[in-house]
Amino acid sequence: MADLWICAAEAGSTPSVVATDVLPGAPTFAADGSAIFFRALEGGVPHVFVQDDGATNRTRITSVKTLPHGAGPFTLSPDGTRFAFAAAASVPTSREQDNFVPRVLNSMTSIREGGAVAETQIYVGDVRTGECRQLTHSAGSAAMPTWSPQGDRIAYVESRTSEPGDSLIVSQAYVIAVDGSTAPVRFGQDTCVASPPGWWPDGQSLFAVSEPPIAHGHSRLLRLHQDGAPDEDLLGELDRNVMLPGLGYPGCHPVLTSDGESILACVRDRGCTHLYQVSVGDGRVSPILAREGTVVSAVADGNRGEAVVAFSDASSFGEIGVVNRASGELRVLTDFTARTLGSRQLGTPDTRDFEISDGTRVQGWLLLPASSKGPYPLVVDIHGGPHNAWSGTLDPARFYQHELADRGWAVLTVNSRGSDGYGQDFYSALAGNWGFADEADVLEPVRDLIAEGVADPDRLALVGYSYGGYMTCHLTTRAHGFIAAVAGGSICDLPGTVGSCDEGWNTVQLELRSNPYSGRAALADRSPTARASHVSTPTLLLHGEDDRRCRISQAEHWLALLLGRGVPAELVAYPGADHSLINGGRPSHRLDYQARLVAWLERWRRAADKPEDEAGS
Repeated sequence: MADLWICAAEAGSTPSVVATDVLPGAPTFAADGSAIFFRALEGGVPHVFVQDDGATNRTRITSVKTLPHGAGPFTLSPDGTRFAFAAAASVPTSREQDNFVPRVLNSMTSIREGGAVAETQIYVGDVRTGECRQLTHSAGSAAMPTWSPQGDRIAYVESRTSEPGDSLIVSQAYVIAVDGSTAPVRFGQDTCVASPPGWWPDGQSLFAVSEPPIAHGHSRLLRLHQDGAPDEDLLGELDRNVMLPGLGYPGCHPVLTSDGESILACVRDRGCTHLYQVSVGDGRVSPILAREGTVVSAVADGNRGEAVVAFSDASSFGEIGVVNRASGELRVLTDFTARTLGSRQLGTPDTRDFEISDGTRVQGWLLLPASSKGPYPLVVDIHGGPHNAWSGTLDPARFYQHELADRGWAVLTVNSRGSDGYGQDFYSALAGNWGFADEADVLEPVRDLIAEGVADPDRLALVGYSYGGYMTCHLTTRAHGFIAAVAGGSICDLPGTVGSCDEGWNTVQLELRSNPYSGRAALADRSPTARASHVSTPTLLLHGEDDRRCRISQAEHWLALLLGRGVPAELVAYPGADHSLINGGRPSHRLDYQARLVAWLERWRRAADKPEDEAGS
């Protein structure tokens, strides 16, 4: 749950909370600005509420009886009189018994994180009366509705699988008349539509983001036509990834500006998500907010040639600002980070470029302690994905980096091969070779920092989450200079991910370029488990008990292999937590995760400290 804030669009204004306990998402002003619409829970079920501007009381406008499963994210019609949303069309007999009803798995998509593809349909509601009616009757799942400029049609995304053995979900854009007078019409050829379809200004075509399965390649911004014409790549030759919003993956849904001249979209470059615009008239692609070290995580169209953004940088966890689309000038409206930190000062990492022995250059960031001299104990933090990326910005999920720096550690983050923001070739450089293709990108920068006198070779540590956890396990089987390791949400046995991890089947085929049947022996040979007997590094494993992306059985497997040969190891399991543990888990779990990580590294640093280090501490 979250608080809903409001502030004037001028610098120096003071934001204020206008509603509490609302669901994260996009609140919407009424057409005349007199009220705010948002979603919140009532009886544990999400519904749409309206609250008059300046008031404190909210009114639910969706029916509990008509929509017992609640309403999904909504969008207002152009005239503000109606709203469209996705909702489940069928309901279990008893919500209280949901956790005790046997769960039947009969398709590849049944084991996905969050469950199988939700069977939702598009509904249209009346803002004044709250009366809602079902608009679509899709054979799959209909979601992400958007209104046409005239308000007479709705575009949406239909997702489905054809056979139980299909591991890939087909997602396509459709358009339907709001009055239901015509059958849905498919727009475009793409089968991987991943964003709400936006309307071209003339209402005759759509634009949307196409995201390859498990993001094994760059996402693209496409124009989708009704007449069977080929889809158009609106980014042309720009060799960068389009970023949609997600936990740990900052981005935005593309939006058409109110003047109809440009489409705003987020693109990742050198680890940072930047704001770009595509000219509707001539197709020109240009950056708007593309500062090194600035990450954009949400975008809304503004007035007077401006856009409203949520952003973070090296001194901010997240603020709201208004950016001029022509000049790129940013006007910051909030100071949430400063008010939260108070007098505490956080260090700023220095950007580093490292040349690997094969000639590849990788970008990194080095955060140094402020109150001591090197050589320092050094921890390398490895990002997940494997196609995520570091950016050098403040990250609440990694506040432990600053806590470690305050305790005298140097912290190194590196965008190794496979990281996003450096082109498709760099992005896909790990294909079929996880761990081995990118291990030099981690180990050689450490070697360089030792040679520079920055890092103490006797006090090195590794941490990482998801793919970063996998790499942590992998590297401890390949290098023996680490005094401690922390692997969160990790895997260690590649063939064991098939069927147990929700994307295991697709990962084996699309990322590892292998076969779930004939490739098992080769996958096993490339897994950290094949070399577990080489590990001597004390390892802490942190894992959500309900993680379907990387099953906790993988962590239990690694724990047993280490304990079985006398390596100090612990596994901490977080009840009810899934793979979003560090970004969207319970606050108490997220705090505990970071505290345990710091305590584990400090424990083994003290064990490795030299007498002169102890005397000076």
